Amino acid sequence: MAGRKPSNLAFGLDDRPPLSVVLILAFQHTVLILMFIAYPLIVAAGAGFSPEATRHFVTATIFAMGVGTILQSWRRFGSGYLLIHNPNPIHIPTLIQAGSVGGPALIATLGLFSAAVQASMGRIIRPLRRLLPAEVCGVTVTMLGVSLIVPGLDRSLELSADRAAFQSDSLLVSAVTLTLMLSVAIFAKGTPKLFALPIGIGAGWLLAIAMGHDGPTPSGSIASLPWIDLPLSLPGFAFDMAFLPAILLGAFIAAIDTLGLMISVQRMNDADWRRADLAGVSRGMVADGTSCTISSVLGGMPTHISSSNVGLAFATGATARVIGMAAGIMLVVAALCPRVAATATMVPQPVLGAIILYSAAYLITSGMELILSRRLSERRVFTVGLSIIAGISLLVIPLVFRGLPPSIAPFFGSPLSLAAITALCLNLVFQIGISRQAQLAMPVGENPFLVVHEFLDRQGELWGARRDVIIAASRTTALAVEAIVEAGLAREAVRLDVQFDETHLDVVVAYEGIPLERPTAQPAPESLLGDERDIGRYVGWTLSQLSDSLTLRSDGERQAVTIRFEH
Repeated sequence: MAGRKPSNLAFGLDDRPPLSVVLILAFQHTVLILMFIAYPLIVAAGAGFSPEATRHFVTATIFAMGVGTILQSWRRFGSGYLLIHNPNPIHIPTLIQAGSVGGPALIATLGLFSAAVQASMGRIIRPLRRLLPAEVCGVTVTMLGVSLIVPGLDRSLELSADRAAFQSDSLLVSAVTLTLMLSVAIFAKGTPKLFALPIGIGAGWLLAIAMGHDGPTPSGSIASLPWIDLPLSLPGFAFDMAFLPAILLGAFIAAIDTLGLMISVQRMNDADWRRADLAGVSRGMVADGTSCTISSVLGGMPTHISSSNVGLAFATGATARVIGMAAGIMLVVAALCPRVAATATMVPQPVLGAIILYSAAYLITSGMELILSRRLSERRVFTVGLSIIAGISLLVIPLVFRGLPPSIAPFFGSPLSLAAITALCLNLVFQIGISRQAQLAMPVGENPFLVVHEFLDRQGELWGARRDVIIAASRTTALAVEAIVEAGLAREAVRLDVQFDETHLDVVVAYEGIPLERPTAQPAPESLLGDERDIGRYVGWTLSQLSDSLTLRSDGERQAVTIRFEH
């Protein structure tokens, strides 16, 4: 179920924008994602496919991307979020070699193995909840944006192969496109803000044409393409054990990326986000694997969720799932009409670079916000800092990571993968020595509000608990202790037992004396002037209103009041 819509979204998850708005927003997602059919083209060229085999390989991939996008947007099957599928670039080296050896049949078989890994990860995701605190998720979102910087700059500047020179006209086109996008997004009011990208793309494209800057696909080649091309020619299947380890490792890395992307969209669609909805993540991974299966069976390339389109969705302020449905349908149409897909790929590279940089800015700041939503102890500071350093190092000094053994090379394939895996590992290592339980014997005569606040504040910083949860727990627990002591319900000192995990914070107030009660209706205020049991009923009712749940246990004189706060 969708949470409260953030203020920066014009159209949230369950909103239904006007049809014209849906079509325009879906079209810009479709245009952006069709830029990435360069991936299957690279595989086909490297594997030496014939023109007919290449066309079928690309068509089947686009068709599966469209179906996968529809499945992701359908919350009864997929994640229920606006997530667009694209060809998975992590498999490119393996697929080129496999295609050279066994042709489309071997690629199809390896794709099915990749699909199985992606779908099965969705079934075992729930036990991983403790591995995904806010700082790990925040690192993933931040590095998702950082990982888009290099491809964005490459396209904006059209750098030479040795990165020693760039095209000045490309820089101008990209700068004008980005400036216009930002101007509309920041200064425009109402509906025009949604169309910042189409306006910038249109202006940038016209400027590129005026400067003689051609798109990546020459217009003359479109006429040679068929109007209709159905991806129904099955490739057959073949198997070669030599390629299995690489494809399985790549699929695992892709699943980690998918996990980070889905948590990103959950966080940015819910203003009150607390933790990952693992049921939604699980469905999304199954939908991911299903799309990959369809592509492989039809003879295409394994698919994956597009990080660029995630950034685009939040940059435009429109994340309605109906937009994903429309974009999926457009991709299916594009697969059936190759001339449509080819036309979309003619967007100039500098314009595409501006779009990617525009999206990256949103993702980076969203990740930082997520990281800072929790208290940062020294352990968490180093988890975040070292993980981001690891990811950025791959961008700054890529030569260091070349020549790695094939068994571990995929882990260093992208800044996002390296940073996410580093964060997961450091989070596990830094948990050593941290107890998830703490006890406190309340000093007699001390102010319970000061003692409880200092105790829970210290533990909250150590555990990385949310600030608002610690504040609420401190206030309610101190109120319980003061009421129990002042009303004479406790015959001896009160003890606090606190337990924390990523889903909730439990505070147990233990004492010997008269038990609290939890009435179904609010007691009259005059009960505070009654005997101890009248006061106990009023205190029990008050605590039930100030916490997410209240459990009262009594064993003779020994009482335990468990106050739960959802985290």
